[in-house]
Amino acid sequence: MGLAFVASATPLRAQTTSASVFGSLKDSLGGALPGANVTLTSRTQGQTLAATSDDQGRFVFPIVRPDAYTLRVSKQGFKTAERTNVVVSANDKFSTGVVTLDVGGIAENVSVTGRVSELQTTNGERSFAIEGEAIQNIANNGRSPFGFVTLVPGILQQGTSGTPPEDAAGFTVNGQRANSNNVTIDGVANIDTGNNGGNMATTNIDAVAELKLLTSSYQAEYGRAVGGQVQIVTKSGTQAFHGSGYWYGRRSDWNANSWTNKRAAAPPPVGNGKLIELPDASRNDFGYTIGGPVFIPGVFNEDKKKLFFFWSQEFQRRKDSVSERLSRVPTALERAGDFSQSVDNNGNPYPYIRDSATGLPCGPSNTSGCFQDGGVLGRIPQGRLYQPGLNALGVYPNPNTTGSSGINYTSQAPTNAPRREELLRLDYQASDRWRFAGRYMQKSDTQEQPYEEQRAKRVKPDQGPGLRYLIFVHRRFHGNLITSQISQAAQMIFQLVGDNLSVFFILPGGVFPRINKLQFPRG
Repeated sequence: MGLAFVASATPLRAQTTSASVFGSLKDSLGGALPGANVTLTSRTQGQTLAATSDDQGRFVFPIVRPDAYTLRVSKQGFKTAERTNVVVSANDKFSTGVVTLDVGGIAENVSVTGRVSELQTTNGERSFAIEGEAIQNIANNGRSPFGFVTLVPGILQQGTSGTPPEDAAGFTVNGQRANSNNVTIDGVANIDTGNNGGNMATTNIDAVAELKLLTSSYQAEYGRAVGGQVQIVTKSGTQAFHGSGYWYGRRSDWNANSWTNKRAAAPPPVGNGKLIELPDASRNDFGYTIGGPVFIPGVFNEDKKKLFFFWSQEFQRRKDSVSERLSRVPTALERAGDFSQSVDNNGNPYPYIRDSATGLPCGPSNTSGCFQDGGVLGRIPQGRLYQPGLNALGVYPNPNTTGSSGINYTSQAPTNAPRREELLRLDYQASDRWRFAGRYMQKSDTQEQPYEEQRAKRVKPDQGPGLRYLIFVHRRFHGNLITSQISQAAQMIFQLVGDNLSVFFILPGGVFPRINKLQFPRG
């Protein structure tokens, strides 16, 4: 969850997205034009900034919200000049260049409707802006704003998965480390300083007005990171009500089966003669946006130039496919205490189950201490079986395939990751000199991961293979880790990050210590 509030009357460079616009005025003979009236009017919210040229014909607007503007210049005895498509990006020092006024009546108007070229003459920074219209119209796998960063020269994606970056640690800028990037949303830092790369909050691309990337030679005000600076500007409401709704879907039924799944249908030794069906997977991304003026007819904001809102909400329902998992599970004989047909990791017979009560060795060279029942090596007498242990074997699924090295179970259970995001932004123009902006962001997601090995880093070596059957994550900010030992055989971990709660269980797998990772799902 994120909450940001900014009030601005003077330049606040490090914590805002405000730009500045400046230029100079001359007549047709090249002389400076002092005392001219210059206005900059927002094309979306109708607000007007005013300035007067100085004795050298220069003008400046020191604090300008990223938006599209109309620049208008007027002076008695000259035709009025107008540029209707001045697009200002976040933190720009935007130069309009020289605006020339021709002699004529002030009522005469010279209008330029083409987009004014942005001239960067004040510093040598390399920056690239991707505007909202392009963001919404360019295909983006995953619908993350960071999926666009690789469009910029000098930026490379981390890894070879082919999946676009989802946070600031997913790409490198000009050879710098991936954890050397910085991200701001509306001028406020949005980096988890604990891992120096993850994002504290995210927003969907339908709520992004502009994405700007600074790759090199940027100014000292952008401290903390030596890599790229990613600046995200969220949308604001406009004088007219606007909204959108969308749904993006994926289904595994729409995809072709993988080559490795088809290979399994080949006879041994290439495959096992059984086709692996395409794993179940689906994705539904749906949401909506709405924005506009806040007004009360006849009472407040009738001209719709003071107070604006923008609201965005997105939901994701995801089942992500995984590659085929192969593992060993107890056979029907082993569930009854009969290990006479068991094999080791090389597929060789291994019926050597030691009876600790004898105090004798048990192995291929000496079976005197091994369980034997009815002359069958590896079979445990029924009177020696421990019923709670037999019941625990019910945790394992039944075998469903055959293969080398005792492999007898295959699965491809998808991960489940529902998610929700909200964003609310308010903009208030109190006067010509005071503007207020507030933003609230919240993201929550649940991750259900059916395979222990997906989170194996949290299992200590002395805990054996481990079994984690559910992971629940509700992410927000800040927190700590609480671990509770239920018994010698089980551990429950609560991870609290603000009001972000993660809960998962670990059960050591002492029954089959040779299994390094449990490759079957539990739900």
